[in-house]
Amino acid sequence: MRIESTQRSVCEPFRRVWQANGGAEYFGNPITETVTETNPLTGKIATMQYFEHQLFVLDQASQHVSISPLGQWQASWLLNGTRQASPILALLSGPRRAVRPFEQVEIQVDAGDYVGPASLRIVDSAGQLETSQSLNLTGQSQSLKLQAQGALGQHYAVLLIEGKVSTINSSIYQLTASTSIQTGVAAYDTMPKKVENFLRNDVSSYEYKGYQIRGYRSPDSYLIWLRDHVHQGLGYRYFEHDLTSTLDYFRREQKATGAFDDYFAMVNGEPVQGRIEVEADLEYLFVQGVYQAWQATGDTSWMLEQKPAMLRGINYSLSDPQRWNPDLQLIRRPYTIDTWDFEYGGPTIAPDGKSSPRHWIDEKTRFGIMHGDNTGMAHALALLSKLEVTQANFAQANQWLSRSQQLTKQLNQVAWNGKFYLHNVLEQPFDIPEVDEARQLSLSNSYALNRYGMEASRALAIIDEYYQRRVADSSNLSSEWFSIDPPFPAERFGTTPGWGNQPGEYVNGGRMPLVGGELARGTFRWGQPAYGFDILRRYAQMIEAQGGSYLWYYPAGNPGISGPQTLATDGWGSTAMLAALIEGAAGVNDQAALYQHVQLSPRWIVEPEVQQAQVTARYAASQGYVSYRWQRQTNGFQLDFTGSGQETTLQLFLPNDAPANVKLTINGLASFGHERTLGPSRYLEVRLTKATGTVNVSW
Repeated sequence: MRIESTQRSVCEPFRRVWQANGGAEYFGNPITETVTETNPLTGKIATMQYFEHQLFVLDQASQHVSISPLGQWQASWLLNGTRQASPILALLSGPRRAVRPFEQVEIQVDAGDYVGPASLRIVDSAGQLETSQSLNLTGQSQSLKLQAQGALGQHYAVLLIEGKVSTINSSIYQLTASTSIQTGVAAYDTMPKKVENFLRNDVSSYEYKGYQIRGYRSPDSYLIWLRDHVHQGLGYRYFEHDLTSTLDYFRREQKATGAFDDYFAMVNGEPVQGRIEVEADLEYLFVQGVYQAWQATGDTSWMLEQKPAMLRGINYSLSDPQRWNPDLQLIRRPYTIDTWDFEYGGPTIAPDGKSSPRHWIDEKTRFGIMHGDNTGMAHALALLSKLEVTQANFAQANQWLSRSQQLTKQLNQVAWNGKFYLHNVLEQPFDIPEVDEARQLSLSNSYALNRYGMEASRALAIIDEYYQRRVADSSNLSSEWFSIDPPFPAERFGTTPGWGNQPGEYVNGGRMPLVGGELARGTFRWGQPAYGFDILRRYAQMIEAQGGSYLWYYPAGNPGISGPQTLATDGWGSTAMLAALIEGAAGVNDQAALYQHVQLSPRWIVEPEVQQAQVTARYAASQGYVSYRWQRQTNGFQLDFTGSGQETTLQLFLPNDAPANVKLTINGLASFGHERTLGPSRYLEVRLTKATGTVNVSW
């Protein structure tokens, strides 16, 4: 059936539905022919036809015709206030293959012998107008080129002639993205793929009680430890689709007290599960894990399902006599090496009758305040505050934030020595021969740099302490990535060789990439990017030299092999380094979930070998991503950015030679930003309510 006014046909099976239910009066006239392409409402290939008011879609299996409203944003961009079809038929076509951000897209426009003006509109999968271009059609097929940008997925195009719809293409091009760094410097460019390959070797999958569990094991144990799994989430979120099943397991196994288990695996069909009793960090780690998974998936319903477990765990940590010191108002733990799982003291007899390091709590346990448990909990409480804000629970959010600040204040009074956090402040001090406790710099100081509650003055003091120890001993690539320095003398913890029995091995003074990664990320965060780049380069050299990455290294630089389960694909340290690269050097920081609000702070201008950089960070479990191109210029730089979000905060690093007043343009228009300092570094900060744009900074 031909509609003369619009020069379109209504064919079966759409014709009978159209005629039987009101025809043009109700549905409007057709504005396309019947097409088989991507349904903009489902993202699946379908046979369909656009009418002026509705979209008809044919189900191939049942041959049933469904009628869908175009939807508010579809109507607004497709029709621009009109629901009329142009009598001039046109064709729009784009690339057949999927394209990546900033890739050039060529679009063909063919309106037959029509000569005159036209308007082309392209909108991304989130309904954001990507481009609106005025065309002058010449009666011949013509092409135009544009850069791919906006939300991932199918992008839509409509051609308007005299304000009426000439044609629609609901999949003019498909945008895809994956995490990558391109700078021309191999140390940075190859790291994402190397870490992804490490992680492929670190993943473990089990079935237990009818549930599938997929998690990331320890570099020195076959078990999935909650701690190792959560920390590695800073890296595997860029490659992994399952971010929730391991956390769901630990939630299901949570004890009535609120305590979480520590580890899990299946061996010969039987579960290996439990908690090392001396550990005091699991409850805050569960909160951190939930927050990270929510960021990468955007699954708020799942996050809310975890909330009761998070609250029970927090309450346990902040009230149970084994975990909480009511006088100091701080989390306590037995005198272990930082966050590790064996207490000071020679080998002794465990409750099971076997000789063992002290993994349990009894009347002989000596407690202290370990700073990492408390900075970690303060961080988790701040994350809980952010999650409450997403649900408009502002009063509860303020309470969690206040509790976080109180915990940090107490810790600073008890454990801060002016340069860093003391390793463990004993509740009842005892003599520890041959150990200078006042100088012991332990690994959680590096973690503190990247947690909520850290102040600039303390952060810079910690960074300087690591740097000075590097200056004092630069004999190997990882010399200042201490698990603890100075270490304890031999045989103080009852461990076997390779597990901290001797100073300089394992957590008793071994050098750890996880420390280097957290330190590097902290240096970028607190205005010391040159030091951060140096750490990243050294780590790349270590991977090349050793053919892999290990949990720890001896002071001489050789890999630490604790036993047959040791992997050369250390997921814990490598993901910390990847986080330093993406969040620190590249400066991509998610301020909410799915990069809906992203902070961009590229520090490439400090790295003289990088003239230009293209960076993409993509959560594999969702469509959340951000991508940018950074270009060094003679006296300034240009930043083109795009992504899936709605808000962008630009924190633009200014080099030392930039004058006090720099010039800023946004999308070609003169603008201004707020200049701020952080340590010795200067930034120009701009907040934009958009995810795509071009910024130029010059002087």
